[in-house]
Amino acid sequence: MKTADVFRFDHRRHLAATAVRPEHHADFNRLVKVLRYGSRFQFLLAECNDDLYRDLLIAKLNDVLAEEGMQAARLNVSRQTYSNFAALETEMRRLAADHQALHIVDQHHWFDAEQLEAFNIRREAVAQVVPIRLIFWLATDTIKLLALQATDLWTWRGGVFSFATQGHMEISEPPQFMNDIDNRTQAQRSKRIAELHSYLNMQPPLPDDLILPLFDELAGLLKSLGDFDEALRIRREDALPRYRKMGDEHAVATSLANIADILTRQGKYEEALNIQKEELSIHQKFNDHSALARCLGNIATNYSYLKLFDFAQSMFQKQVLPIFQELKDDRSIAVTQGKIAQILCEKGQLTEALQVLQKDVLPIFRKLSDINSVAITYGQIADIFCAQGQFSEAMHIRQEQELPVYRKLGDAHLVAITQGDIAAILQATGQYAEAAHILEDEAIPALLKIGDERSMAILRTRLEEIRQAMELPRTEEPA
Repeated sequence: MKTADVFRFDHRRHLAATAVRPEHHADFNRLVKVLRYGSRFQFLLAECNDDLYRDLLIAKLNDVLAEEGMQAARLNVSRQTYSNFAALETEMRRLAADHQALHIVDQHHWFDAEQLEAFNIRREAVAQVVPIRLIFWLATDTIKLLALQATDLWTWRGGVFSFATQGHMEISEPPQFMNDIDNRTQAQRSKRIAELHSYLNMQPPLPDDLILPLFDELAGLLKSLGDFDEALRIRREDALPRYRKMGDEHAVATSLANIADILTRQGKYEEALNIQKEELSIHQKFNDHSALARCLGNIATNYSYLKLFDFAQSMFQKQVLPIFQELKDDRSIAVTQGKIAQILCEKGQLTEALQVLQKDVLPIFRKLSDINSVAITYGQIADIFCAQGQFSEAMHIRQEQELPVYRKLGDAHLVAITQGDIAAILQATGQYAEAAHILEDEAIPALLKIGDERSMAILRTRLEEIRQAMELPRTEEPA
């Protein structure tokens, strides 16, 4: 696929996503990409409980597919239209001749245990006689029934995409203007992404001094929405080489820091350290104390992730903290103290860690009105409560102090991590079904998209432990 075609496709899918609820942005874009780049035959599950919202989603998907030369049809399935699965299969086979995608809309729970079993038996035949993209729009209960009653068919799925809502949606026009501030909604950020792609695809191309701020903004937006792979590609392939060519070493250092940050979030700590060491040499050359301390702090953080706790703690206390204290940088002092507390936790010194968080960290972030950092600090406190067996207090913090803030800020990575933490508390208190649901349908799919292999491996292990405790049949992880 030509680069220009890729940009046009991304423009259309991001523009279409502006009409989708912000919490469903990631699944909508993932579904569009699977339909566009996936194989000819696909068995996809779309979870949706709101008829009006479902129809809007189908219309937006069809708009994007039509621009790609793919025609989609729709089948409304009810007891009045199809008596059994054989009748439905006949109609699906007829439509496959002239269409590349087919929406099968389950009305009034037509797919009961009997019809799902019939589909399960015919799954291989369906793949041969209906070789197109099949999107089954099902209610939450029906998807759960499919997973439990038709396990062979469940393993055939190419993905589960959640568009579940509480109540009915109100359709409104997407925002016409973008706020140039950090608290933009996901819909607003998606619209801006589409605009940036149109600028970057201009012919002739913009000069480097004009195009580089656009690449930086685009990478930042994609990272905020959890598309780490694409953000990393832009930083490495589009921005960094241009800054090197221009000889702007300060901008090179900033690009290296951004690249290392993404690698750290993806769990690639040693690779991040190599990037940070190059960044550090630039800061040392210019004797930039603030940037030097931040880089040293990021290096110490990655050493802590590699379990080199004593070395990391020494760096924070002897190299990083003194610089920030000399600069009177309260925010950076609080961040550094929080990382020291985390290391104390890892070393089993929970009382000391709790004291640092409550007396040295929280007061500063509250004074600065930094709600994100306050939430992160509360998360560290919740970790300590869990370690001490105070699960009720920890759950309250996760649900009331952390998750709402990360969702408001649109931080897909921290939302997924916090959902995994909530599932851990549910597991510890014997609430296995709810814990499994959170991991399988929310946290793991989000981390898969982000590319955080370390966190995903931890949650998959936890999910397996929960399944064994529940004595349920094992199924594949969500795509």
